[in-house]
Amino acid sequence: MIEKEREGGFFRVCVQIIPHVTDEIKYRLRLVAEKNEVDVLLVECGGTVGDIEGLSFLESFRQMRL
Repeated sequence: MIEKEREGGFFRVCVQIIPHVTDEIKYRLRLVAEKNEVDVLLVECGGTVGDIEGLSFLESFRQMRL
């Protein structure tokens, strides 16, 4: 993401957690599922739910559920 931001991949705007980081997380999860040709991908989101570092992952999972 840092390289993409430096190359102007985010249209020269500030990188934001939502939607930029969450979209990247969802993209990479889908990429793993497609590469391995699986119907179900089980992903564990470890750590403490209240930690701010994990919020982008929790939000990505919430969005994918919808």
